[in-house]
Amino acid sequence: MTRLRGDRQLVSTITGRAIEQPDPDTFLTTEVFQQVFRGTAQPYLNEVETTTAYQRGKASQKSAPTDNPQSASFSADQVTAIYLSPQDPDYFQSQGQPVALYRYRLNFEAI
Repeated sequence: MTRLRGDRQLVSTITGRAIEQPDPDTFLTTEVFQQVFRGTAQPYLNEVETTTAYQRGKASQKSAPTDNPQSASFSADQVTAIYLSPQDPDYFQSQGQPVALYRYRLNFEAI
């Protein structure tokens, strides 16, 4: 649960998860979760799908891959898709397609 301004809340519940590791340096995850925004006259619902591809040893040009997972740098490409819930008036217009897509590039390095 995330507390928002104005005594509002965001409650996220994971409803699905998949994990793959196609090679020792690549790790893929997908999570699907339901979001409920509370604190307004009528709660708002939607579904979110986040897919992340992690790559070990790719966080920056200066970092070198290492066999020590605790000191390894890594990066990730992440895509988040937002879908409307059936309660939304525009649900049928969206035809099961995401109404918003967000793409992130994440870099992690040991400090």
